[in-house]
Amino acid sequence: MSHPIAPLSCFQCREKKLKCDRNAPCCGRCQRLAHPCDYPSARKKVTGKRKQVRELEAKLAELESKLDAVHSNNPLWGAIDGEENAALVMEDIQDNIEDYVFEDPSSSIQTTSSERSSSQHASSGLAKEL
Repeated sequence: MSHPIAPLSCFQCREKKLKCDRNAPCCGRCQRLAHPCDYPSARKKVTGKRKQVRELEAKLAELESKLDAVHSNNPLWGAIDGEENAALVMEDIQDNIEDYVFEDPSSSIQTTSSERSSSQHASSGLAKEL
């Protein structure tokens, strides 16, 4: 809950850009010069924080709805509450990794991880025989 800020300088002092002693109902300067002394009405503290919070809440809601859409379109995103579900997720990840095509930066030959793995085992076997 925001609290009202005490009024600052009266209108007369503010107009002349002088320090107001903020005595109510009439400041010392206005009393001495016999000017009417009016203060701005109490105002609420104005910050950009409320607006920023609303914007962040809207962004959060948008991201949550996008995440829900991703989860609903992918059955593996179901609740992983047991080892069986976790194992299914790990199998899927491993299958995806094995199907991923790696490109050898020193040549234009592309190999899958499983091809690379089998060729590494074969070459290590040859090295042992020599």
